[in-house]
Amino acid sequence: MATIKRPYDLEDFRKATESASGGERIIIEIDGVKAAIVPVEDVEYMEALEDAEDLRDAMKAMEDLSDTIPMEDVMKEYALI
Repeated sequence: MATIKRPYDLEDFRKATESASGGERIIIEIDGVKAAIVPVEDVEYMEALEDAEDLRDAMKAMEDLSDTIPMEDVMKEYALI
């Protein structure tokens, strides 16, 4: 993983994006703030992991519905029906 400190021109960014498209991860640091340029495949993989985690959490929540309130009761309580 390469680190570019304070890239000054577009050529530095061009090289970084070219490297990322080849699978390399690049860290850019400007005034102590770090950001990354990563391959698209890395982003897609992370999104898939997040989606799987969301699905797992939703499935777990659906397993225990004992403390839920029926929608009709909520609507009656707030005079919506």
